[in-house]
Amino acid sequence: MTHARTIARIGVTLGLLAVTESVVHACPVCFQIEDAHLTSGVRAAVGVLMGVTLAVVVPVVGFAVKVARRQK
Repeated sequence: MTHARTIARIGVTLGLLAVTESVVHACPVCFQIEDAHLTSGVRAAVGVLMGVTLAVVVPVVGFAVKVARRQK
């Protein structure tokens, strides 16, 4: 990537940060605000995403281990 493109990307990022409201910069869960519906929804979403990720990664790792043992 060229030097000019890097500077342009940094400029665009800083420009977007300057015009957005402070509410956009962090979620209520990060600040531990107890909004029951939002907090429970975010926690449920994180749990589902972790479950899906593990459901995909565990069989792939198992298959890789099985293939590595066969190669010996």
